[in-house]
Amino acid sequence: MLRRKPKNTADAKYDTILTHETAWAYGTASALHAQRPITVWEVLIPIFLVFNFAKTRGDRQFLAQNLMFTKQLALDGAMDIVKRGTSREEAMEQARSKTDEILHSEHNGLYSEHIQRSQLREIELLVDHYCRLLRSNGTDYRSLVTTAYMERWEYDDFLDKLKNAEKEVSTAAMETLGSRGDPEFTARMERHAARLRKAAADRIFSA
Repeated sequence: MLRRKPKNTADAKYDTILTHETAWAYGTASALHAQRPITVWEVLIPIFLVFNFAKTRGDRQFLAQNLMFTKQLALDGAMDIVKRGTSREEAMEQARSKTDEILHSEHNGLYSEHIQRSQLREIELLVDHYCRLLRSNGTDYRSLVTTAYMERWEYDDFLDKLKNAEKEVSTAAMETLGSRGDPEFTARMERHAARLRKAAADRIFSA
């Protein structure tokens, strides 16, 4: 018989945060209804599904996986800090190493140092956020957030910084891809992502 994790452990909080972020990613992917097919490199190289131009049929799962790329790296880094005592610098170096692997193996102009730098800034912001949640008291996502962020304005400030960080990644990707990029699709993705996060924040801080 499987033993359930105590709800207030770091492992349980990790699962709660991952579930929330995955639901956000799939919700965003579902709302977009992107008419785009999937190619092999999109499974192997995160982020580019969102920006690739030559597409005709969408796939929600692969889009969600791409949206989760930086979130997963950041959450794993935060878990290493909180549970294993890894330093923040070491956690960020692990993220840099994983993005370096993509940078050094991709030769089609689909990834760049500009994108990597932007992703690492986003990951750094998320690492601090996830550490804050992992160290807070709570048994579900709502209680983790309301304990970590005592006021709605404080959480909204984080969401605004995250939106700007993700925008920097989008801008870097569009500049890297040039005419292969799809700015209209990217703008739609950003709008849906923000809308879902606001709706979640409204539920979290409702009376």
